[in-house]
Amino acid sequence: MSEKRKDNRGRILKDGESQRSDGRYMYRYTDSFGKRQYAYAHSLDELREKEKQIRRDIDDGIDTKSSKISVAQWMDYYLTTRTGVRESSFASYTTQVNLIKQYDISRLSIGDVKAPDVRSFLTALSKDGYSYYTIRNIRSFLAAAFNMAIDRDMVRKNPFRVKLSDVIRDTTVPRKALSANEVNLLLEFVKGSGCYKKYFDTIVILLETGMRISELCALTLSDVDLENGEIRVNKQMCWKSATKNSNGTMHIERPKTKSGDRVIPIVSDQLSQALSRVITKRMKIKASYAVDGYTDFLFVDKNGVPRTAYKYDSMFRRMIASYNKSHSEKLPRITPHVCRHTFCTNKLYDGLDLKSLQYVMGHSDPSITIGTYSHADAKSVKEAFSKLITAES
Repeated sequence: MSEKRKDNRGRILKDGESQRSDGRYMYRYTDSFGKRQYAYAHSLDELREKEKQIRRDIDDGIDTKSSKISVAQWMDYYLTTRTGVRESSFASYTTQVNLIKQYDISRLSIGDVKAPDVRSFLTALSKDGYSYYTIRNIRSFLAAAFNMAIDRDMVRKNPFRVKLSDVIRDTTVPRKALSANEVNLLLEFVKGSGCYKKYFDTIVILLETGMRISELCALTLSDVDLENGEIRVNKQMCWKSATKNSNGTMHIERPKTKSGDRVIPIVSDQLSQALSRVITKRMKIKASYAVDGYTDFLFVDKNGVPRTAYKYDSMFRRMIASYNKSHSEKLPRITPHVCRHTFCTNKLYDGLDLKSLQYVMGHSDPSITIGTYSHADAKSVKEAFSKLITAES
């Protein structure tokens, strides 16, 4: 009978186990594809824990060799499978991947990522100043990538299936519709401002139509029919971020959803007059910048170059900061999207039926219209009841 192999402490080693001259332990095995593989550890107990996992993976058909691919490499591959998505969505995914690659987790093998690694990564993102919304999107992207790895038997569990609010505090501030007083304060300030009065009509149009800012930026002269009182919304202006090989560029996409292709009626004098002034001003600018074959964009700078959502977001931040610096009665954070919320909320309180409002907003689901884009408080509910009583009497 052959003598059992032992380590330097006299412990009997099992089949496949050995101890190297440097004291490390090694386990030799054949994976589920019939290829010879090796696992190493500094102690025998650690090695045997690895053996248990290896045997489980082999029994379950897990591709242990592929699980050695790094998170960064797997994300790059996962991106190649994201076919059929909008160009703007793909650009967003690419931005997320580039951000993730700045952190240590990207260098781990996908088979080695554990829940504590994910928690440390999410916490690091929060400490670095990224918003809860951004971190949530990053976690969702990685969770989807690891779901694919599970489907391909590369990993057993998805470490990114963690409840984000259990790791970092949800600092998301719900968007709130502007009150009538806040709208008046904003418009009066803009109208009398030497710096921001050129944006007065744009703000009026946002408040009176509920358009997404990307849809407003994509409007051309032919999309507005003042005679028949219609605005045709059938596209949006998107921005493709700069890469190592190209500069940032504008491009045109279809609306966010199929329901986004719609006609918004021009029913108020305030909206009609604002559009008329914008068109008159635009006709004086002879330059016509082309984006994906479209020209004569309505909202442009002095050189005829279309304005983008990013530029309007920046303008709104500066504008509200300027107002609050010089006024004791402060305005809340206002963005172009807050104008959209305000429009939706006001139309609900004015009694516009939900189906019509859903159409005008370009929502595919009425629950979005009623649940996400409408806001109630004690004062607004009281006003709504007053209107109802007046209408019935």
